[in-house]
Amino acid sequence: ENFGHVIFEALGSGTPVLVSDTTMWEEDGTSALRVLPLHDRTQWVEAIEEAADRPTVREAESDPDLR
Repeated sequence: ENFGHVIFEALGSGTPVLVSDTTMWEEDGTSALRVLPLHDRTQWVEAIEEAADRPTVREAESDPDLR
């Protein structure tokens, strides 16, 4: 996505976003955005597993223990 529209939409809905460090994106510490080294397979695998284990926005909204 050259213009980042999908990234903005995902962040706006609370969806985790993983991008490489070759993009213009920078982590701000408050969003679901993770910037990872392009060629570090281990970090990508860990980040994907972590994102997959996170509750969805819908799950978090319906279960106060997940907030």
